[in-house]
Amino acid sequence: MDAHSILHLLHILVLGPLLIGIGLRSTWLPLSSVTLVVLGVGIALYHAWKLLGNPTRWINWLHIAIVAPALVLAGALPDARWPRELLLMLGIAAVGYHGYYFVASASASASASASATV
Repeated sequence: MDAHSILHLLHILVLGPLLIGIGLRSTWLPLSSVTLVVLGVGIALYHAWKLLGNPTRWINWLHIAIVAPALVLAGALPDARWPRELLLMLGIAAVGYHGYYFVASASASASASASATV
């Protein structure tokens, strides 16, 4: 299994459902709010670092401009509903996007290996 497949599975099985769970929760403990802020800052820093190697990668810009601020806002405004709804939408989108590309890459690999055995 290549790195992209692992990344897709991580988003399908862990990160997407995590965002969906955050979006569906109505209350958070103070520790959870701090965790969301730290996670948002960490995501922004990681994707900013990734941009140093390739500044045209749109997915890094998406994480910096949308995902990270949504996590920070959900942590900073635990009683506000809209940041959680944004995270819910992002979680659903992450599962759909990565699910599609995981299936597409798996079927491409299967057809490539089938044609190699013929």
